[in-house]
Amino acid sequence: MLNKILSGIKQDSDQETFEAAELAKLYHNVIHSARVAIAIIDGRDMVVATANEACLELWGTDKSVIGQSLYVSLPDLMAQAAHILEEIYDTGKPFVGNEIPYVVNRNGTPQTGYFDFVWQPRFDDEGKVEGITAIATEVTERALVNKQVKESKDNVTRLFSQAPVAIQILKGPEMVIELINDASLTLIQKTRDEMVGRRLIDVFPELEAQGFIGLLKQVYETGERFQADEQSVIIVKNNKPVQYYSRFVYEPFRNADGKIEGIMVIGEDITQLVYARQQLELKEKELSQLISQAPLAIVLLEGKNLLVRVANKYALEITGRQLHEMIDLPLETIFTGIPERIQIYRMVYETGKPHISREIPLSFTRNNQPYTGLYDLHYTPWYNLDNTIAGVMVVGVEVTDTVNARNRIEESQQQFQHLANTMPQVVWMARADGLVFYYNDRIAMYSGATKLPDGRWQWAGLVHPDEIAQTEKAWKDAVASGAVYEMEHRLMMQDGEYRWHLSRAIPQKNRQSEILSWFGTATDIHQQKTFSEKLEAEVLMRTTELQQANTDLTDRKKLDEKKDEFISIASHELKTPLTIAQGFLQLAANRLKDMQDDTVYSMIEKTNRALKRLNNIIEDFLDVTRMQHGQLQLNHEMFDFNSMLEESVDFIRTTYPSRKITVNGIQGSLMIHGDSERLNHVCSNLLNNAIKYSATGKPVDVNVTKIAGELIVEIKDHGIGIAPEDLPLVFDRYFRVHDISKTHTGMGIGLFLSAEIVRKHHGKIWVTSEKGAGSSFYFAIPLTQPASN
Repeated sequence: MLNKILSGIKQDSDQETFEAAELAKLYHNVIHSARVAIAIIDGRDMVVATANEACLELWGTDKSVIGQSLYVSLPDLMAQAAHILEEIYDTGKPFVGNEIPYVVNRNGTPQTGYFDFVWQPRFDDEGKVEGITAIATEVTERALVNKQVKESKDNVTRLFSQAPVAIQILKGPEMVIELINDASLTLIQKTRDEMVGRRLIDVFPELEAQGFIGLLKQVYETGERFQADEQSVIIVKNNKPVQYYSRFVYEPFRNADGKIEGIMVIGEDITQLVYARQQLELKEKELSQLISQAPLAIVLLEGKNLLVRVANKYALEITGRQLHEMIDLPLETIFTGIPERIQIYRMVYETGKPHISREIPLSFTRNNQPYTGLYDLHYTPWYNLDNTIAGVMVVGVEVTDTVNARNRIEESQQQFQHLANTMPQVVWMARADGLVFYYNDRIAMYSGATKLPDGRWQWAGLVHPDEIAQTEKAWKDAVASGAVYEMEHRLMMQDGEYRWHLSRAIPQKNRQSEILSWFGTATDIHQQKTFSEKLEAEVLMRTTELQQANTDLTDRKKLDEKKDEFISIASHELKTPLTIAQGFLQLAANRLKDMQDDTVYSMIEKTNRALKRLNNIIEDFLDVTRMQHGQLQLNHEMFDFNSMLEESVDFIRTTYPSRKITVNGIQGSLMIHGDSERLNHVCSNLLNNAIKYSATGKPVDVNVTKIAGELIVEIKDHGIGIAPEDLPLVFDRYFRVHDISKTHTGMGIGLFLSAEIVRKHHGKIWVTSEKGAGSSFYFAIPLTQPASN
C-alpha cells in the first residue's frame, strides 16, 4: 500500500533503483516523525493503512484501529465526516479545514483543541481516487491568540489568515527536493516542476546568506533535530524579497542501515500571527500611553485582592502616592480608611455590575496647595478572554466646575423668577419649538391658561376668540422664522373681562444662531389702546364729515371753499392741543427710557408716531391753505437726495415693519438744489400710498435715475391699480377714486400737494397704471434750479 502512495511522486533517475521496502521505511519515518497528525486511508471502506501517534492521540484511540474501517473503529467521527470523505472520492478534490474545534481526550480529560485539517485524495495509475491522506495540525495556541486579539480590539482587526502545513523532503547532502506538498507550493508560489529534482540552494539561493542552508547541513551531518518556533525568513518572489515568519522542524530521516538519507522539513507560516502579536503589543503600548495621558484619574485593579496594576498621574495626584507605592499592591493595604469604597470595589468585582458614585469630595494637594474637588467615580468590571471578571477599572471624572456652574444656574433661575414676579407684566418663556413652559405668578390674575402635568402650558383660552386665529398664526410664523414676535390682542382676566395687551417675544440664540428658547412678556395696554381708538374715531368722524360735505355739495368751487375754510379752522384748532400732547409724550418717553421700561417706552413711541402722522395730516391741510393764498414757500439749498430718500424710506419701514421696500439706483452721494423737507414729503406721500393701496405681501420698488440733467424717481407698487378714466384726475385737489373711497380713508390732498411741490421745483409728475396690476408714480426735477429760485 505504501508503494502505491509513493507512485504519484516524481522521482529522479537515480532514485528508480531504490527498493520498495526502503521507500516504505522512508515514508513511514516521515509520517511518524511529523509533529502533525497524519493518517493514510485506503478505499471507500475507509480502512486505516497507517496513522502516526499524533493522529491516534487526536482520535483518542490506539494502534488497534490500523487495518480497520473507520466506519467500525470510529463511528462517531464518520457520522460527521463520511459525506466529506465520500465527496473526495467522487470529485477527486481535497478538503481543507482551518481552525476546526475538536474534542481531544488528554490524560483522561476531554479538552477542546483547534486543528487545521487537510484531506488529500491519492490517485492510482488510471487517475482514480484510491485513498485519502489526512493531515491535522493543532493550532490551538494560534486560534486562541486570534480570538484574544479579536476580543480585545473590538473586532477592529483581522490579522490572521490560515496557513496550511508545508512539508518537504530533501534528499542527500545536496538537499535535493524529492517531495513537496501542495501547501508548500501555495506558500512559495511555485509549481512542482520548478521544485522537484532541484537543489534547495538553486531554487532559493537567498536562504544561504540567512543561515538556513548551514542549519540543514548541520542536521544532516549530526542527525540532531532542529526546531524553531518563530523564525524570520526572506524569500524572493517576483524578483522582490518578501519577509515571512515561520515555525518549522528539520527532522533527519535514515535508511534501513541507520544512515541519514535526508531531511524532512515541516513548516508553518505564522507571519500573520507574529504581525498580530506585534500589533497587539503596539496597541497595548498605545493604550498604556492613552491611560497615562488621559485627563482623568484611572486605576486598574486586578483579582480578588484588587491588586493595583495601573495608576496614571492624576490618580497618583489624588492619592498623594508615588507609583512604586501602589503598583502590584492590594488596595486594602494602600488605603485603610475608606472601607465603604473597598466594599463598592468588591461588589462590582463579584456581581459584574458597574457602579457610579457621584459628586464625591476628595481632598489632596495640587500645585503645592490644599485642594478639595468633586468627582464622579465610575467603577466598571473588566474581563479575561474566557469572559470571567479580571478586575475593576476605576475612573475619576472631576465635576467641580460642572457642579459649581449648576449651582450658579439654579441660583440665577431663582433670581430670575423673583425678578419676573416683581414685574407688572406677564412674563413667559417657551421652548425653541414654541411650547410655553413658564409663566410668572402674575398669570394668576388671568383666566384661560392651563398648566399640564408635563409642565407645559396651554394658553389658547387666554385670547379673545376674535384674535385667537391671528395670534396663533403670528406665533407659528415667528417660531418658524426666528423673527421677533409682536401681537396686540385681548386677554381674559379672572373676572371675565377682556383687556388689550401687547405680547412680545424675542428668541434666545447660541453662537451658531440656533434658537434655544423664547423670552416674552404681555403688557396691559388697554388704556392706551382705547385712547388711540377714540382718537382714530375722532379723525374718522371728521373725515366722514368732509366726505359727506363732498357728496352733498354740487358746486365744486363752493365745496372747495368750504373745505378750505374747514381745513384752516380745524388745522389751527388741532395744532395746539396736538403739540401739547406730543410734548407730554416726549417727556414721558424720556423718563421711561431712564427707567429702562422698554415695553411701555415702545408703546409711547408708537403713540408718538401716530400723533406725528396726525400732525403731518394737519400740516398738509395748512399747506393747502397756504397754497390757495400763495403763501407756500420753498427753502432751496444743496442737499444729498439719497440721504433724504433713505430717511423717508426708513420712516415708512418703521411705520410698516412687515412691508418690503427695495431702493435701486445711484450709489453714494447725489447732490441736488431744492427744498429737502418738501421733497421728503413728496417721497413719503408716494411711498405711503404705494403701501396703502397694495396687499400686505406685495413689495414696493423705488428706482432713481439721472437722464439729460434731470433726476427721475419712480415709486412702483403691485396693488389695486387705477382705472384709465381716473388717471387724469389723480393730482386734482380733493379727488378720490370712487371705488376705493369706501374702503380706504383719505382727504384727496396728498397727491395734489405733491404735484404742486414738484411743479414749484420746475419739475413734472405723472403716473402709469393698470387696473389690478399696480401703479408707478414718477416725478422729475432739474438737478440745478434756476437762479430766480
